[in-house]
Amino acid sequence: MLDIAIDHGSYFDPVRRELVKGNIGIKNGQVVSINGKDGADCEIDLDATGAIVLPGFIDVHAHMRDLEQSYKETFASGTKAAVHGGVTTLVCMPNTRPAASRPSIVADYMARARVASYCNVGFYCGYPLDDRDLPVLKEQGVAGVKVYMERSLGGLDWADDAVLGTAVRHVVEAGLPLHVHPGIVHTKEADGLAYLQLLQDENLTPLQAYSRVHSDAMEADGIARFLGLTSAACGGEASCKPVVHICHVSSARAIQAIQGWRARFPGAVTAEATPHHMFLSCDDRFEKDAVAKVLQPLRPRSDAEAVFRAVLDGTVDMVASDHAPHTADEKLVPFLDAPSGFPVLDAYAPLVLTGMGKRGAPLDSIVRACCEAPAAKLGLGASKGIIKKGADADIVVARKVDPRVPRADEYQSQSRISPYEGAGVEVEWEVVHVVVNGDLQLENGLLVGQPANRLLSKGRVRAPPRAGGGSPRGGGKT
Repeated sequence: MLDIAIDHGSYFDPVRRELVKGNIGIKNGQVVSINGKDGADCEIDLDATGAIVLPGFIDVHAHMRDLEQSYKETFASGTKAAVHGGVTTLVCMPNTRPAASRPSIVADYMARARVASYCNVGFYCGYPLDDRDLPVLKEQGVAGVKVYMERSLGGLDWADDAVLGTAVRHVVEAGLPLHVHPGIVHTKEADGLAYLQLLQDENLTPLQAYSRVHSDAMEADGIARFLGLTSAACGGEASCKPVVHICHVSSARAIQAIQGWRARFPGAVTAEATPHHMFLSCDDRFEKDAVAKVLQPLRPRSDAEAVFRAVLDGTVDMVASDHAPHTADEKLVPFLDAPSGFPVLDAYAPLVLTGMGKRGAPLDSIVRACCEAPAAKLGLGASKGIIKKGADADIVVARKVDPRVPRADEYQSQSRISPYEGAGVEVEWEVVHVVVNGDLQLENGLLVGQPANRLLSKGRVRAPPRAGGGSPRGGGKT
C-alpha cells in the first residue's frame, strides 16, 4: 500500500527532458513507482489532472533570521513560506544575529531548525575568527563558508588581500566550499554622500542611484579579486580543488568576469541568479523604492536581460531566492535607512515558472536551474531535484491559473512586503500540492503538514519504514 499516490498528472521525466503522463507512488519517503496504472491502494490520493508534477525546488540562498531576529522570521514561518512557494529544500545564510560563524552559534541555529522546519534545511557558516573552528564547523555539517566582501561578519578587514587570502586558504585547506557575495568594502558615510550626489546631479531615482553606489564594476572586480586570491591560495598545486560559488549575479559585467575565470581557475566555479535580478529592474517604477532595495542592487533592464540569458544558456548555473525578510517598520523608511532585501519564498515557484516561461525558457531549463543544478551543488543529485524511482519524494504539483499579482498579505512569511506586488508583477501558476520527504505538507494550497527534523546536516536520521496506520501528512521523518 502506498503512502501517497499522485495521479493523472504530467511529471518531468529526467531522461526524456519533457513532461510525461504518469502516476507517481510514494512510500517511506521515496518514489517507489512511476506508471500509468490507476487505482493503486494508498492512504492519500492527490489528483493532478491538468497539472504539472515537478521535483521540489531547491533554494541554495535563503535568510531564515531566527535567533535574535525571530521578530523578522523564524524557521517555522520561513520554511512554511518555502513550502507555500514550492521549495522543498533550502540552505540558510549565516548573517544572523549573532552571526553563525562559531560552532556554538551554529549548533544553536541547527537545534532551532531541527524542531521547527517544514522543509529540508541546510546551513552555511560565516568565516570564524579562529580558523581552528573550521574542521568543527565542517563536522557539524555546514554546506560551505559564506564570505561577504562588503563587510566581514567577524570584523576582519576584507579590503586587505593578505587577510582575505589567508581566510580563503584556510577554508580551502578545510575542504569546504566558498560562497561569496562579491564587491568592495563600503562605509555608510561614503555611500550616503555618493548616493545624494547622484540624486542631485543626474536626476536618478533612489534605486538607480543605489545601483551606481554598489556598481556592476565593483561586483565584477570583486569576483575577479576573490577568484584570483583563491587561485593563489592553491599555489599551483594540482591536488588543490577549491569550490567557489558566486552569489546573486546581477550584471553583464559580473557574467563576463565569471566566464573569464572559468577557463583559468583550478577548481569549480558555480553561480546563481535571483528572480528579482532577472525580472525586476532599477528602471521599473515601484510604489516605494525602499521595498525593492536589495544587495546586489537591482540593475538596468539590459543587465536583467543579460542575467536571464546567462541562466538560460547555463553560464549562471542555478536560480536562488535570496529570501531576506524584514518588518514593514524597517523597510518603510527613507531609502538610505532601509535594510536590503525582501521576502520571496512564498511566491518562488510561481514567479520563476511564469517569468522564465513567458520569456521563452523551456521547462527543461527551469528544472535544471531550480532543481537539478542546486541538488548537484549540495551533493544531493542522486536523491533530490529529480523524479525517479528511489529518489526522495520531494515533489511539487503546480497548475496554470489566470494571471494575478501575488499578495504579500497572503504570505506565510512574517515579512509582508513585496516589490513584486508594488510593481504589479503577475504570476500564471500556483502551487497546489507539496510533498517533502514523503510527507504531504501542502494540499490544495493549504498547509497540512507538521514540522520535523529535516536537517541536511549529520544530525538528520531517516525514519524506519512506517508500520500500519502511520500518516504521511507531516512529521514522517524524525
